[in-house]
Amino acid sequence: SRRQRQMCIRDRLSADYEWCLRCLQHSRKNVFIDDCLIDYLSEGLSTANRRASLWERFRIMCRYYGTVPTIMRHVRFAFRFMRTQTNTSN
Repeated sequence: SRRQRQMCIRDRLSADYEWCLRCLQHSRKNVFIDDCLIDYLSEGLSTANRRASLWERFRIMCRYYGTVPTIMRHVRFAFRFMRTQTNTSN
């Protein structure tokens, strides 16, 4: 649809992330796999534009999940990040 094409153009750094969310949203059966299948923070265009990429991904999450749940999830991300930084410094 036209709206989907506009979103893909607007989200030039995180279009693959948005595409995965769309696929999950429209799939009939989703299965949890306790392993990393895709590392969106590995090398690529988004690495060179890390801040813009993270902001774009945040906006995509707000579109799909809502602003408040996305902020709450990022608070948990921050705590997890701080915990891993503390554990690696010991």
